[in-house]
Amino acid sequence: MSSDTCPHGRAGVTRTGTDPDEARLAALTGEIHRVVRPGAPFVLADLNPEATGARFSTLRYGEPGAVYADGDTVPTTLRRLSGTTVTTACHYRSLPRYQDLLTGAGFPAPDLDLPLAPPQGDGASQPAETRLAPYMILSARGRSDRRTP
Repeated sequence: MSSDTCPHGRAGVTRTGTDPDEARLAALTGEIHRVVRPGAPFVLADLNPEATGARFSTLRYGEPGAVYADGDTVPTTLRRLSGTTVTTACHYRSLPRYQDLLTGAGFPAPDLDLPLAPPQGDGASQPAETRLAPYMILSARGRSDRRTP
């Protein structure tokens, strides 16, 4: 993660996000696989790449209608409890790219969970997160036949 002053100079706007460098991400994922105990679970939670542009109660990841490719910078707006917002930048990764990072590091194919928020009340107007998951959870286990190099 990095944090820089916004290039537009606006107060309260920072630039943060995952490392845009694919080689470093692959190396980091490989190191995680190396140190995870055999059979131990590994969980990766991140923004749902299929939810870009959707306006959730506290989040919008990407611009509506925009299409992003792996590594693209994606504006992400978060709404604070105070009602104010902060805009950050993340780097887009597609679900297949996340899966490739994990399997390329030696993890088995990960399980995917796209949790939805429960409906609120009985009103017809439900928040987007009751229909589309803003976050994804990928889980895998370290290999069970760990060999010492």
